[in-house]
Amino acid sequence: MQYGKKWFALIIALLLLLTPLTAWATVGGDGEQPEKIVYYPNITMGTQSRTPTFKAGQDSRLLIPLHNTGQGEARDVVVTLQIDDPAKFPFVMEGLNFRKGVSSIRGRGRTEALFPLTARTNAPAGLYTIPFRVEYANEDLNNRYSFSDVTYVRIENDLQSPTLIIQEVQMTGGRLAAGGSNVVNIHIRNMGDLPLEEIDLTLSGFGTGGIYMDTTYPTRKIDKLAPDEVRSVPFSLRVESGAEEGTYPLQLNMKFKDDYGTVYESKEELYLPVSGSGFTGGLIAIENLQVPANSVQPYTDFPVSLYIRNTSGTRIEEILVKAEGGEALLPKTPAMQQITSLEAGEAKEVTFTFFAKDGIESKNYPLEIRVEPVRSSGNQNAVIQYAGVLVGDTGGSGVPKIIVDRYDYHTDYVQAGDSFPLDLSFLNTHAAQSVRNIRISFTSEGDVFSPVGSSNTMYINRIAPGSRSQQQITLRPKPDASYKVHNLYADIEYEDENGTAHQSKELIGIPVIQEAKLVFGEVETGMEAYVGNPIPISLEFYNGGRGLVRNLLVSIEGDFDTSDGSLYIGNMEAGKSNYYDAQLIPLQPGKLEGKVIFRYDDEINQSHEIEKTFSIEVMEMMAPPDDFWFDEPQDSGGNTSWKWVIVAIAGAAAIAGAVIYRKRKRKKEEVEDDE
Repeated sequence: MQYGKKWFALIIALLLLLTPLTAWATVGGDGEQPEKIVYYPNITMGTQSRTPTFKAGQDSRLLIPLHNTGQGEARDVVVTLQIDDPAKFPFVMEGLNFRKGVSSIRGRGRTEALFPLTARTNAPAGLYTIPFRVEYANEDLNNRYSFSDVTYVRIENDLQSPTLIIQEVQMTGGRLAAGGSNVVNIHIRNMGDLPLEEIDLTLSGFGTGGIYMDTTYPTRKIDKLAPDEVRSVPFSLRVESGAEEGTYPLQLNMKFKDDYGTVYESKEELYLPVSGSGFTGGLIAIENLQVPANSVQPYTDFPVSLYIRNTSGTRIEEILVKAEGGEALLPKTPAMQQITSLEAGEAKEVTFTFFAKDGIESKNYPLEIRVEPVRSSGNQNAVIQYAGVLVGDTGGSGVPKIIVDRYDYHTDYVQAGDSFPLDLSFLNTHAAQSVRNIRISFTSEGDVFSPVGSSNTMYINRIAPGSRSQQQITLRPKPDASYKVHNLYADIEYEDENGTAHQSKELIGIPVIQEAKLVFGEVETGMEAYVGNPIPISLEFYNGGRGLVRNLLVSIEGDFDTSDGSLYIGNMEAGKSNYYDAQLIPLQPGKLEGKVIFRYDDEINQSHEIEKTFSIEVMEMMAPPDDFWFDEPQDSGGNTSWKWVIVAIAGAAAIAGAVIYRKRKRKKEEVEDDE
């Protein structure tokens, strides 16, 4: 009986030795406690579905998404915008607070760092890069980590940039009188949408036509000028007594600042008519040249008139009068006219109709008048005089333009192969002109997007000035579209109020993601389960989607003991397979419930968790029969019986392993055949 008990104890010991990774494997000798598992944080920049867009002059919020991809908690998180020169930063931040703190981010958690800011009103429209740095510590605050990255933002600025123009030039009688002092009032207008300050106005170009400053200082100052405000600035000029009649140019240099301290400079020419001794070429004189005293608008007709006088003592025949305004001032009537004849001392009026070209800059443009007899030799009898025409844009001119000012696809990303609605807002940016007969065609590189239930073209009858038209189209990305932001192009053809055709092209970025999909087999075990007896389980899985499975972590939970903790697999490409093995120790008879947990990230850093449940029937360990305890003669040769017991146990373990191996191999071959 003593030998029987020893053999039974030996069998139990051998079972423990033949079963690897048992529940007691983690317990060290002499009652040592299992080593504590330490998890570490790992913060990266989270995913942004689209580029944040800010309107110039509006209060906004910059959100920087943060994702803790590690399992450990991140504490004392500090996000700092890396701004080298705040004066050049296109945003204004209260108190120049470029640092934001976040107390903690749990393992695999997400949050956002929020920065209140305002896009500068003078910031040019466009895409900007904002670098930032993130610092954080682990759960016990003993170790600190950091990383740097950039975020991209877009600024939309519909405000008119700082611009000063000469609105009007006024003088007594409309002309400067030779031989005396004259006060010229120059009306300056702020054409921009921003207030201006510290404005310096300086006249130059003196001496031409005998015009000089009547004072020592040629500069005048304006402290402030609000948007669209007009201020009259007087200049005292002196004209020499012997000056000839004509129109002479001067330059006005303008230097000013916006409310951010940015300095701007511009220059305009102004043309001053002088009443002198007569502007002649020996035979012919130009008198009373008249152009609009106020500004004219593009595409608006304006008259030009003058008198041609024969200053000689004989009759002059066939006199040519030509008006030339360059590319800015265009003639609506013939730019060259002919006077059949002029008697001695006779004067005749000549008139032209001009208009300013659309879309030109608001400023003074020169108009040249040239008069000469047809039979003159060379240029000695030609008379040339200049006049200035002020062209001012009040917002009613310019080419009307259609833009996509808003779009929405109702999610953070679109799934490859799945249709989605795309809402679009088309804005007519012109303040005065409507647009009509609008045809919009949608295309994409590689035909990634195709329309569903309609063609790729839409029609809009009319969009009023400054108004929007809301449209929707349903699209489907190709099933094999790669994971990235794909561009959708909107080619827009339209007409303005005059029937002139125009074209524009808008770009819409849409992020497409491929599905990452884990497919599982069944949880398998190769032997019967008994209380206290370790049993192996196996589960095969593969990536059945087209996207990448990232940071895959597998663990097991249930009413049992196990020494197998979490298994980190990492990245798993589309079509790849793997398996998970574990050893379980049932604690009680009956149905054992458990689950294998899969945690992973997809290509846009979204976290997923999937559970695969299983159950195993567990039996009570049977007591050995009474006749199991037997005595062996001491001279029987020793260890024959227990050797056979060991062989039987090893054989059972080998059979269980072989069953699991064959099933796993067969499933792997099926997956490879499907691929």
